[in-house]
Amino acid sequence: MSAPLASHEASNPAHIPKTVIALGLVSFFTDLSSEMIYPLLPLFLSSALGAGAFALGLIEGIAEATASALKITSGYLADKLGKKKPFVLAGYSLSSAVRPLIGLATSWPVVLILRFMDRVGKGIRTSPRDALIAEVTRPELRGRAYGFHRAMDHAGAVFGPLAAVLVLKGFGLPLRVVFFLSALPGIVVVMILILFVPKERKKEPAAINPSNFVISRQKERCGDAGEEAERKTPQPHRPMMVLSLRPMMVRAAALGFFSWQLLPSPLAIPPMPSSCLDSIWLVWMRQELLFCGQPSMWLKWLQPISGEDSQTALAKNL
Repeated sequence: MSAPLASHEASNPAHIPKTVIALGLVSFFTDLSSEMIYPLLPLFLSSALGAGAFALGLIEGIAEATASALKITSGYLADKLGKKKPFVLAGYSLSSAVRPLIGLATSWPVVLILRFMDRVGKGIRTSPRDALIAEVTRPELRGRAYGFHRAMDHAGAVFGPLAAVLVLKGFGLPLRVVFFLSALPGIVVVMILILFVPKERKKEPAAINPSNFVISRQKERCGDAGEEAERKTPQPHRPMMVLSLRPMMVRAAALGFFSWQLLPSPLAIPPMPSSCLDSIWLVWMRQELLFCGQPSMWLKWLQPISGEDSQTALAKNL
Protein backbone atom coordinates (compact mmCIF):
# COMPACT_ATOMS: atom_id res chain seq x y z
CA MET A 1 0.00 0.00 0.00
CA SER A 2 1.24 3.47 -0.70
CA ALA A 3 2.84 5.04 2.36
CA PRO A 4 1.07 8.44 2.25
CA LEU A 5 -2.39 6.96 2.80
CA ALA A 6 -1.53 3.75 4.60
CA SER A 7 -2.19 5.14 8.06
CA HIS A 8 -5.79 5.90 7.16
CA GLU A 9 -6.67 2.36 6.16
CA ALA A 10 -7.90 -0.62 8.11
CA SER A 11 -5.43 -2.22 10.46
CA ASN A 12 -6.23 -5.66 9.08
CA PRO A 13 -4.43 -5.87 5.71
CA ALA A 14 -6.91 -8.49 4.45
CA HIS A 15 -9.77 -5.99 4.54
CA ILE A 16 -10.77 -3.57 1.81
CA PRO A 17 -9.34 -0.15 2.72
CA LYS A 18 -11.69 2.38 4.26
CA THR A 19 -11.00 4.80 1.45
CA VAL A 20 -12.28 2.26 -1.08
CA ILE A 21 -15.43 1.70 1.00
CA ALA A 22 -16.00 5.46 1.10
CA LEU A 23 -15.50 5.73 -2.67
CA GLY A 24 -17.91 2.82 -3.15
CA LEU A 25 -20.58 4.69 -1.19
CA VAL A 26 -19.83 7.80 -3.25
CA SER A 27 -20.45 5.86 -6.46
CA PHE A 28 -23.62 4.32 -5.01
CA PHE A 29 -25.21 7.68 -4.19
CA THR A 30 -23.95 9.26 -7.42
CA ASP A 31 -25.60 6.58 -9.54
CA LEU A 32 -28.70 6.75 -7.36
CA SER A 33 -28.96 10.44 -8.19
CA SER A 34 -28.13 9.97 -11.87
CA GLU A 35 -30.55 7.14 -12.49
CA MET A 36 -33.38 9.04 -10.86
CA ILE A 37 -33.10 11.48 -13.76
CA TYR A 38 -31.74 9.98 -16.94
CA PRO A 39 -34.38 7.28 -17.58
CA LEU A 40 -36.89 10.15 -17.44
CA LEU A 41 -34.88 12.49 -19.67
CA PRO A 42 -36.46 11.40 -23.02
CA LEU A 43 -39.94 11.82 -21.51
CA PHE A 44 -39.00 15.20 -20.08
CA LEU A 45 -37.58 16.43 -23.40
CA SER A 46 -40.57 15.32 -25.44
CA SER A 47 -43.46 16.14 -23.09
CA ALA A 48 -42.23 19.18 -21.19
CA LEU A 49 -39.88 20.79 -23.71
CA GLY A 50 -41.29 19.59 -27.04
CA ALA A 51 -37.92 18.27 -28.28
CA GLY A 52 -37.51 15.29 -30.57
CA ALA A 53 -35.11 12.42 -31.16
CA PHE A 54 -32.55 14.70 -32.81
CA ALA A 55 -32.18 16.79 -29.64
CA LEU A 56 -31.86 13.72 -27.46
CA GLY A 57 -29.19 12.16 -29.70
CA LEU A 58 -27.22 15.40 -29.88
CA ILE A 59 -27.33 15.90 -26.11
CA GLU A 60 -26.19 12.38 -25.28
CA GLY A 61 -23.56 12.27 -28.04
CA ILE A 62 -21.86 15.49 -26.92
CA ALA A 63 -22.12 14.52 -23.26
CA GLU A 64 -20.53 11.09 -23.58
CA ALA A 65 -17.81 12.27 -25.97
CA THR A 66 -16.86 14.96 -23.45
CA ALA A 67 -16.61 12.48 -20.59
CA SER A 68 -14.41 10.12 -22.62
CA ALA A 69 -12.02 12.86 -23.71
CA LEU A 70 -11.63 14.34 -20.24
CA LYS A 71 -10.79 10.98 -18.66
CA ILE A 72 -7.46 11.01 -20.49
CA THR A 73 -6.71 14.61 -19.55
CA SER A 74 -7.65 14.29 -15.89
CA GLY A 75 -5.62 11.10 -15.48
CA TYR A 76 -2.56 12.77 -16.97
CA LEU A 77 -2.90 15.86 -14.78
CA ALA A 78 -3.49 13.82 -11.63
CA ASP A 79 -0.27 11.87 -12.25
CA LYS A 80 1.71 14.98 -13.15
CA LEU A 81 0.57 16.98 -10.12
CA GLY A 82 0.61 14.01 -7.74
CA LYS A 83 -2.89 14.91 -6.50
CA LYS A 84 -5.97 12.79 -6.98
CA LYS A 85 -8.51 13.75 -4.34
CA PRO A 86 -8.94 17.35 -5.63
CA PHE A 87 -9.93 16.00 -9.06
CA VAL A 88 -12.29 13.46 -7.51
CA LEU A 89 -13.94 16.06 -5.27
CA ALA A 90 -14.23 18.64 -8.05
CA GLY A 91 -15.75 16.14 -10.49
CA TYR A 92 -18.36 14.77 -8.11
CA SER A 93 -19.22 18.25 -6.80
CA LEU A 94 -19.75 19.64 -10.29
CA SER A 95 -22.04 16.79 -11.33
CA SER A 96 -24.00 16.92 -8.07
CA ALA A 97 -24.51 20.68 -8.45
CA VAL A 98 -25.70 20.85 -12.06
CA ARG A 99 -27.76 17.65 -12.26
CA PRO A 100 -30.83 18.93 -10.33
CA LEU A 101 -30.85 22.13 -12.38
CA ILE A 102 -32.21 20.16 -15.34
CA GLY A 103 -35.58 20.47 -13.62
CA LEU A 104 -35.44 24.23 -14.24
CA ALA A 105 -34.77 23.93 -17.99
CA THR A 106 -37.25 25.58 -20.35
CA SER A 107 -35.65 24.45 -23.64
CA TRP A 108 -33.54 21.57 -24.83
CA PRO A 109 -30.34 23.67 -25.40
CA VAL A 110 -30.35 24.37 -21.64
CA VAL A 111 -30.54 20.63 -21.02
CA LEU A 112 -27.62 20.20 -23.43
CA ILE A 113 -25.48 22.64 -21.46
CA LEU A 114 -26.32 21.07 -18.11
CA ARG A 115 -25.82 17.55 -19.37
CA PHE A 116 -22.49 18.63 -20.87
CA MET A 117 -21.34 20.05 -17.50
CA ASP A 118 -22.47 16.88 -15.73
CA ARG A 119 -20.32 14.76 -18.03
CA VAL A 120 -17.41 17.18 -17.56
CA GLY A 121 -17.60 16.27 -13.89
CA LYS A 122 -17.58 12.58 -14.74
CA GLY A 123 -14.56 12.97 -17.00
CA ILE A 124 -12.65 14.89 -14.32
CA ARG A 125 -13.24 12.38 -11.55
CA THR A 126 -13.13 8.92 -13.11
CA SER A 127 -9.43 8.34 -13.83
CA PRO A 128 -8.09 9.95 -10.62
CA ARG A 129 -10.65 7.99 -8.59
CA ASP A 130 -9.54 4.67 -10.09
CA ALA A 131 -5.90 5.63 -9.53
CA LEU A 132 -6.70 6.51 -5.91
CA ILE A 133 -8.28 3.09 -5.37
CA ALA A 134 -5.14 1.43 -6.71
CA GLU A 135 -2.90 3.63 -4.57
CA VAL A 136 -4.56 2.82 -1.25
CA THR A 137 -5.08 -0.90 -1.91
CA ARG A 138 -2.55 -3.69 -1.55
CA PRO A 139 -1.80 -5.34 -4.92
CA GLU A 140 -3.29 -8.69 -3.90
CA LEU A 141 -6.58 -6.98 -2.90
CA ARG A 142 -7.09 -4.72 -5.91
CA GLY A 143 -9.42 -7.11 -7.72
CA ARG A 144 -11.61 -7.30 -4.63
CA ALA A 145 -11.48 -3.51 -4.19
CA TYR A 146 -12.48 -2.75 -7.77
CA GLY A 147 -15.17 -5.44 -7.64
CA PHE A 148 -16.65 -3.89 -4.51
CA HIS A 149 -16.57 -0.43 -6.07
CA ARG A 150 -18.28 -1.56 -9.27
CA ALA A 151 -20.90 -3.49 -7.27
CA MET A 152 -21.78 -0.36 -5.32
CA ASP A 153 -21.92 1.61 -8.55
CA HIS A 154 -24.40 -0.81 -10.14
CA ALA A 155 -26.44 -1.03 -6.94
CA GLY A 156 -27.00 2.72 -7.17
CA ALA A 157 -28.10 2.28 -10.77
CA VAL A 158 -30.74 -0.23 -9.57
CA PHE A 159 -32.12 1.87 -6.73
CA GLY A 160 -32.19 5.13 -8.71
CA PRO A 161 -35.10 4.26 -11.01
CA LEU A 162 -36.92 2.64 -8.08
CA ALA A 163 -36.61 5.91 -6.14
CA ALA A 164 -37.98 7.83 -9.16
CA VAL A 165 -40.95 5.47 -9.42
CA LEU A 166 -41.62 5.91 -5.71
CA VAL A 167 -41.65 9.70 -6.07
CA LEU A 168 -43.84 9.70 -9.20
CA LYS A 169 -46.29 6.92 -8.41
CA GLY A 170 -46.10 6.55 -4.65
CA PHE A 171 -46.28 10.25 -3.79
CA GLY A 172 -47.78 11.51 -7.06
CA LEU A 173 -45.26 14.34 -7.40
CA PRO A 174 -44.55 16.12 -10.72
CA LEU A 175 -41.71 15.12 -13.03
CA ARG A 176 -39.62 18.19 -12.26
CA VAL A 177 -39.66 17.40 -8.53
CA VAL A 178 -37.76 14.18 -9.24
CA PHE A 179 -34.96 16.27 -10.74
CA PHE A 180 -34.86 18.53 -7.69
CA LEU A 181 -34.82 15.61 -5.25
CA SER A 182 -31.76 14.18 -6.98
CA ALA A 183 -29.80 16.89 -5.16
CA LEU A 184 -30.13 14.99 -1.87
CA PRO A 185 -27.87 12.05 -2.84
CA GLY A 186 -25.46 14.58 -4.34
CA ILE A 187 -25.10 16.33 -0.99
CA VAL A 188 -24.35 12.99 0.66
CA VAL A 189 -21.68 12.32 -1.98
CA VAL A 190 -19.83 15.57 -1.29
CA MET A 191 -20.01 15.05 2.48
CA ILE A 192 -18.54 11.55 2.22
CA LEU A 193 -15.67 12.79 0.08
CA ILE A 194 -14.85 15.61 2.47
CA LEU A 195 -15.16 13.63 5.70
CA PHE A 196 -14.10 10.08 4.87
CA VAL A 197 -11.63 10.24 1.98
CA PRO A 198 -8.32 11.42 3.48
CA LYS A 199 -6.13 13.99 1.86
CA GLU A 200 -3.06 12.72 0.10
CA ARG A 201 0.07 13.44 2.05
CA LYS A 202 3.25 14.58 0.44
CA LYS A 203 5.31 11.51 -0.31
CA GLU A 204 8.55 11.20 1.56
CA PRO A 205 11.66 10.88 -0.63
CA ALA A 206 13.07 7.40 -0.80
CA ALA A 207 15.58 6.73 1.94
CA ILE A 208 19.18 6.58 0.75
CA ASN A 209 21.41 3.85 2.11
CA PRO A 210 24.85 5.49 2.40
CA SER A 211 26.61 2.14 2.37
CA ASN A 212 25.18 1.39 -1.07
CA PHE A 213 26.39 4.78 -2.26
CA VAL A 214 29.89 4.06 -0.95
CA ILE A 215 30.00 0.69 -2.71
CA SER A 216 28.69 2.07 -6.01
CA ARG A 217 31.29 4.85 -5.83
CA GLN A 218 34.07 2.33 -5.34
CA LYS A 219 32.79 0.25 -8.25
CA GLU A 220 32.76 3.36 -10.42
CA ARG A 221 36.34 4.28 -9.56
CA CYS A 222 37.87 0.82 -9.24
CA GLY A 223 36.13 -1.14 -11.98
CA ASP A 224 36.43 -4.94 -11.72
CA ALA A 225 38.31 -4.75 -8.43
CA GLY A 226 35.41 -2.86 -6.85
CA GLU A 227 32.89 -5.43 -8.05
CA GLU A 228 35.06 -8.25 -6.75
CA ALA A 229 35.38 -6.49 -3.41
CA GLU A 230 31.63 -6.03 -3.21
CA ARG A 231 31.07 -9.74 -3.71
CA LYS A 232 33.54 -10.53 -0.92
CA THR A 233 32.05 -8.06 1.57
CA PRO A 234 29.38 -9.55 3.86
CA GLN A 235 26.10 -7.65 3.83
CA PRO A 236 26.07 -7.03 7.63
CA HIS A 237 29.44 -5.25 7.41
CA ARG A 238 28.40 -2.68 4.83
CA PRO A 239 26.67 -0.22 7.19
CA MET A 240 29.86 -0.11 9.29
CA MET A 241 31.68 1.55 6.42
CA VAL A 242 29.47 4.59 6.81
CA LEU A 243 31.07 5.27 10.22
CA SER A 244 34.13 6.61 8.46
CA LEU A 245 32.18 9.19 6.43
CA ARG A 246 32.29 11.85 9.15
CA PRO A 247 36.02 11.66 9.95
CA MET A 248 36.73 11.54 6.22
CA MET A 249 35.00 14.89 5.72
CA VAL A 250 37.00 16.41 8.59
CA ARG A 251 40.28 15.11 7.16
CA ALA A 252 39.35 16.31 3.67
CA ALA A 253 38.63 19.83 4.92
CA ALA A 254 41.85 19.96 6.94
CA LEU A 255 44.06 18.57 4.16
CA GLY A 256 42.43 20.84 1.59
CA PHE A 257 43.05 23.91 3.75
CA PHE A 258 46.65 22.81 4.34
CA SER A 259 47.38 22.30 0.64
CA TRP A 260 45.72 25.54 -0.43
CA GLN A 261 47.22 27.83 2.18
CA LEU A 262 50.67 26.40 2.78
CA LEU A 263 51.92 24.43 -0.22
CA PRO A 264 53.87 26.49 -2.76
CA SER A 265 54.33 23.59 -5.16
CA PRO A 266 52.10 20.84 -6.53
CA LEU A 267 51.24 17.93 -4.31
CA ALA A 268 49.06 15.18 -5.67
CA ILE A 269 49.41 11.65 -4.50
CA PRO A 270 48.95 9.26 -7.43
CA PRO A 271 46.17 6.72 -6.91
CA MET A 272 47.13 3.12 -6.18
CA PRO A 273 46.35 0.56 -8.86
CA SER A 274 43.04 -1.00 -7.95
CA SER A 275 43.96 -4.38 -9.42
CA CYS A 276 45.84 -5.27 -6.24
CA LEU A 277 42.88 -4.64 -3.96
CA ASP A 278 40.83 -7.67 -3.00
CA SER A 279 38.69 -6.22 -0.23
CA ILE A 280 36.23 -3.37 0.00
CA TRP A 281 37.92 -2.36 3.24
CA LEU A 282 41.18 -1.71 1.38
CA VAL A 283 39.31 0.09 -1.35
CA TRP A 284 37.66 2.32 1.23
CA MET A 285 40.97 2.97 3.08
CA ARG A 286 42.65 3.87 -0.16
CA GLN A 287 39.81 6.22 -1.01
CA GLU A 288 39.99 7.94 2.39
CA LEU A 289 43.77 8.25 2.71
CA LEU A 290 44.70 9.16 -0.82
CA PHE A 291 41.69 10.83 -2.39
CA CYS A 292 40.00 12.88 0.34
CA GLY A 293 42.39 15.82 0.08
CA GLN A 294 43.35 15.63 -3.58
CA PRO A 295 40.72 17.95 -5.16
CA SER A 296 42.01 20.92 -3.17
CA MET A 297 45.59 19.98 -4.02
CA TRP A 298 44.71 19.66 -7.70
CA LEU A 299 43.20 23.13 -7.68
CA LYS A 300 46.45 24.48 -6.24
CA TRP A 301 48.42 22.62 -8.88
CA LEU A 302 46.31 23.04 -12.01
CA GLN A 303 45.41 26.70 -11.86
CA PRO A 304 48.89 28.14 -12.54
CA ILE A 305 49.67 25.43 -15.10
CA SER A 306 46.52 25.64 -17.23
CA GLY A 307 45.78 29.33 -16.86
CA GLU A 308 42.12 28.41 -16.30
CA ASP A 309 39.96 29.15 -13.34
CA SER A 310 39.95 26.59 -10.56
CA GLN A 311 36.53 25.08 -11.27
CA THR A 312 37.27 24.52 -14.96
CA ALA A 313 40.61 22.95 -14.20
CA LEU A 314 39.16 20.64 -11.61
CA ALA A 315 36.29 19.61 -13.89
CA LYS A 316 38.71 18.58 -16.61
CA ASN A 317 40.91 16.51 -14.33
CA LEU A 318 38.52 14.76 -11.95
